[in-house]
Amino acid sequence: MMTRTKTQKKEKSRRYPFGKHPAYDQAFEKAKNKSPIFNENARNLYNTDPINNPEAGIYELKGMPGKDGHYKVGTDWKLAAIPYYKSELAQLNERFKAWQRKQVENGQLLTPSEEWPDMLLDLKLKNQAILDVRKLEVKELEATIAKQEKAAQKKRKLKMLEHGPLTTGVPSSLTEEERKKWSEIDGQEISRNDDGIPFISSEDSPYYGMPLYHYFKMAKAWIKQMGLDNDSLFKERDKLFEEAQKNAVLKKLVLPSKKMGIKALKQQKLTKISEKDFPDWPEDAKPIHEIEVA
Repeated sequence: MMTRTKTQKKEKSRRYPFGKHPAYDQAFEKAKNKSPIFNENARNLYNTDPINNPEAGIYELKGMPGKDGHYKVGTDWKLAAIPYYKSELAQLNERFKAWQRKQVENGQLLTPSEEWPDMLLDLKLKNQAILDVRKLEVKELEATIAKQEKAAQKKRKLKMLEHGPLTTGVPSSLTEEERKKWSEIDGQEISRNDDGIPFISSEDSPYYGMPLYHYFKMAKAWIKQMGLDNDSLFKERDKLFEEAQKNAVLKKLVLPSKKMGIKALKQQKLTKISEKDFPDWPEDAKPIHEIEVA
């Protein structure tokens, strides 16, 4: 089976085969060279960097959703590039139709000519070339967003339950404002059903669908079981200190004078935890879609 060559891919991105319309070719290459998306050297000519902010770049090219092809700059609304060039081409098409009628009305032709006059054709080709480059820019930015999202998902997955269900990320006091912003626990996304019940909504999580009510109960029991609660840590810290002192006496070493910090001990224990140590779903826990609120 034949694979597409780079030349074939390049041709597919163009409206016309290379060489058919030199005016189009020149305008296409010029627009691409001046593009901050395809040419890194052109980025300092613009106020925004579309590669670092691809969503804003797409707004400038296509317009914001539901805003009829416009995007906001400060307090003003501007027509985005793609609808602008489409409008220019529509106006050129109307000018061509008027030219066709004039040729017949002046007696120069019996039927309208389908060939564009040079001046209008030149404008049409240039606008088409710029429009085609703008469409390519959208595709490039969409690919950038997809790539960034994939990298973010990978990063989130690495952080998800990194050391188990420790209930990290829970606000200290759940005010109404904090509750609206709170959307993550232990690297897992939180959503709420129609009844307002929060639950784990990360599909990659082993606790996907678990209401936070059950998650908190499970985590509390697991933290104690793993000796990660403060009481257990203090006891273990004291035990380790006593053992270190006895060992120093036996070996005639200098007696240790400081106990290990609780945070250091906890971190030491966390590094030994793996996914096999994670707790199973509690027997009384139901996934969110099975919960009925009276």
